[in-house]
Amino acid sequence: MKKIVLYTVNDELFTLPIIKKICKNFNKKFSIDIFIGKPSFIRKIKVFLVFILFGSFSNLIFLFKKRTKLKNLSEIKNVNIVSHNKKKYYFGLSMNYPKKIVLKNYNIYNFHLGNFLNQRGSFIFFYKYLYNWKTLDLTFHKINNKYDSGQILNQKTENIKNKNATDICLLYNSNYKFIKKSIGKITRKNKKKLIYGDLNIEPSFYLIMKIYILKTFKIY
Repeated sequence: MKKIVLYTVNDELFTLPIIKKICKNFNKKFSIDIFIGKPSFIRKIKVFLVFILFGSFSNLIFLFKKRTKLKNLSEIKNVNIVSHNKKKYYFGLSMNYPKKIVLKNYNIYNFHLGNFLNQRGSFIFFYKYLYNWKTLDLTFHKINNKYDSGQILNQKTENIKNKNATDICLLYNSNYKFIKKSIGKITRKNKKKLIYGDLNIEPSFYLIMKIYILKTFKIY
């Protein structure tokens, strides 16, 4: 049985439920190692602040009650939680991994929340409010040495006009068919020319509060 690795984060509300589905769907075909990355404390605070200011507190409570824990994943057959990723894998998958992944001797593919034209980088669920995006893409791509600029294997556009920050972070949860179809495209060739724009970096606390105040008082 071929071995793959999933790069992810110990996020019990949004991410691990998706990882659990992937493991249950592919554990008969692959032996799966799960490698957990740890975001900085400051990043955690910023994410929480954006959810409180721009998200839905009731949704967070509901998700907390339905959360998936790491131990739930380790109970699945052919699935292991690992502390290092020095093995040679058939391929790797990344879902909400909080750090830049160093290129390995195997291909790694990422599920990015956004397109490559103006929605690269992180905190896309916040930048929606800064740039008033009406749509957002789910983008499955091969990782290279730059953020969000690798070969795109699959893409889907979602309407986010009336969605809050919590809703946006749940887009992959409600689009598991996209995830499954994307993984199935890994061995296929794609010669689509890439066009990508500027990178959205982790916002400052000042910018988060500024946009919240401007939106609240309908100045922006």
